[in-house]
Amino acid sequence: MVSSQLPTINALKQPTSSAWVEQAIANLDIIRLDHSHCERARSGCGFKHDVSLS
Repeated sequence: MVSSQLPTINALKQPTSSAWVEQAIANLDIIRLDHSHCERARSGCGFKHDVSLS
């Protein structure tokens, strides 16, 4: 049987406010750009670390 419910992640101590969700949805391009920058920075750190080990 396949469940249609999404998994629950219990990492947050407080529920996310609906105001934050509304702002996030209204500014999704900015959030995606910020996430992209974080991913790029993180992948660069890993690459430098791997090169230093070789």
